[in-house]
Amino acid sequence: MSKLEIQLLGRLSIAAENVGEFALPRKNKVMLAALALAGPGGLSREKLVDLLWGDRDDKRAHASLRQALAATRKALGPYRDCLRAEPEQIRIDGAMTELDTRDFEALASSEVPGDRDRALALYQGDLLDGIRLKEEAFEAWSRPLRERLRTKAITLLSESLNSACDAERCVALASRLLELEATNEAAHRALMRTYAAQGRDNAALKQFIVCRDLLDHELGIGPSRQTIALFEEIRGKRRLLAGRKRSGGARIAVVAPKATTVERPRPTTKPSIAVLPFTNMSGDAEQEYFSDGITEDIITGLSKNPDLFVISRHSAFAFKGRSLKLKDISRELGVRYVLEGSIRKAGQRIRVTALLIDASTDRHLWAERYDREMGDIFAVQDEIVGNILHNVVAAGGKLEQSARAAAMQKDTNSLRAYDYYLRGKEHVYRYRDEGFAEARELYEKAIELDPEFARAHSALAFMYTRWINFGPENPVGLLAKAQELARRAVHLDPSDYRAHWTLGSVYLFDRRQHAQSIAEFERAKALNPNDAGLLAHMVDALTYVGRSEDAVELAKEVIRRNPNSPVFCFRSLAAAYYLLHRYDDALATLQKIAVPLDARRQFAITYAQLGRLEEARAEANEFLKIYPSFSIQRWAKTEPYANPEDLEHHIDGLRKAGLPE
Repeated sequence: MSKLEIQLLGRLSIAAENVGEFALPRKNKVMLAALALAGPGGLSREKLVDLLWGDRDDKRAHASLRQALAATRKALGPYRDCLRAEPEQIRIDGAMTELDTRDFEALASSEVPGDRDRALALYQGDLLDGIRLKEEAFEAWSRPLRERLRTKAITLLSESLNSACDAERCVALASRLLELEATNEAAHRALMRTYAAQGRDNAALKQFIVCRDLLDHELGIGPSRQTIALFEEIRGKRRLLAGRKRSGGARIAVVAPKATTVERPRPTTKPSIAVLPFTNMSGDAEQEYFSDGITEDIITGLSKNPDLFVISRHSAFAFKGRSLKLKDISRELGVRYVLEGSIRKAGQRIRVTALLIDASTDRHLWAERYDREMGDIFAVQDEIVGNILHNVVAAGGKLEQSARAAAMQKDTNSLRAYDYYLRGKEHVYRYRDEGFAEARELYEKAIELDPEFARAHSALAFMYTRWINFGPENPVGLLAKAQELARRAVHLDPSDYRAHWTLGSVYLFDRRQHAQSIAEFERAKALNPNDAGLLAHMVDALTYVGRSEDAVELAKEVIRRNPNSPVFCFRSLAAAYYLLHRYDDALATLQKIAVPLDARRQFAITYAQLGRLEEARAEANEFLKIYPSFSIQRWAKTEPYANPEDLEHHIDGLRKAGLPE
């Protein structure tokens, strides 16, 4: 007797030779699919009930399972013995079935010529494409499997595309790759090259436009330098041909890339705002830390509101000292509203001005000047945040009193403690050894003045986690201190998102407690969904715990919220792409870094996996000039990867690049 054929890639089908497809209810087919995916061990009855009938009470759910099993065995007829229902476990006999996902993975890993093509032929679409159940548990269970198989298909297509010589095959592979991943620049470039080689320059240039617009819409970024260089090459050739035919022939308009390849944010349905650095009007450059600190606190206060899209501090402060029209700033940051202001501090008096502008219309929505005693600075911050929320969010009917209250920060009554806290933050932003040492002293003074100052505890804890990369060589001791301080901050103020962020880092790097780490990052994100720095470090955490697909999606959000993203944002995204074997995407991401020396190691392993060993070794040599004592084994001991294969994948790249053991 032939085997039961279970097709899970693309349309779900249960069939057999000479019988055709079995007529089964959708839920029963999905049950068979889940059992097939679970492998030889099958699934427990409790697990199946949870996946497929979790919305029912226990008695009804188990009755539904029994009915589904009986109906399925009856419908399968001579193939009924494929489905083995035991007292505790339910499974499918693998020896009696043909399973396309099993065959796909085996062929995808094979080195036998032709097997990888056969694997691609089996990939008729994503796992259970079109099957969406109301049970969230099933979707959560199947999503990682779907993404893993999709990633393998993308990798296979990318590898096949790299070695394709025939134009027809190249177009077929690239087109199929774009069906799975519309923003894959390597596929777009392959089509551009193929069309250009066929003399279809117009089609090649149009493909560039498609690529450019997809990247802009989906990721909020521009094409990579490599893609733009190819565009310019094709356009240059076309202009040369046009110059030779001036006497005849129709002229065709040639499009250009968008002006910049720097990341640009996608439009958002939420009200969006950028808080520009408040101008220091004190006449004393030493007071710059104070106006910067007040600006950042206003940004943080606004960021806690989930109904508001707030541009990160890093991107907003990129405009400090620059003379630009607000409309240009609004356009570059992708926001509608802009807040600007100034601060004058004189003795115990302070004057704060604030102006909220709708940059789309250049209309002033709200303006205020505060002449207060220094002791009122917290009230001034709260009033500014409250007025912005009222004018921007509440106008859309979304502002709740609880959200307004969550934005306010009154965790110290000591102005001296607050001043030390602001000075400490200024030193941390310098990212220098001496800056961290000074910051620690300032934060400790703030805590000494007010032992209940939650943000000072949190800031000191957070600094310790960052200091590991810049300061003394005692990460274990520093992380232990960071954990103690972060727990104290959470105790003093459970809404302190940075304390949860710090705990997430400690659980990851010190304890290797991956689930707890992600849980703390999720809590921090729920408390402050707008902090691009938090999101960027969460990208790293997701990559370390083996959730690289989620890391890529979150990295896109980071870049969206932080158009002038610092180097580590791109490094994090490149690291996630690397672990997904998407080396072209990793390289394109790294090439967006303004100062390549900050990512030499990542460049080296990416070039190595692309087979560009000469470039890989050149990058490795440059990296060793910066870190001459680097060794693979020492580095590997510090990396908290949850999956050993991810660590080995990274080590493989380091070895191929020629870095020392």
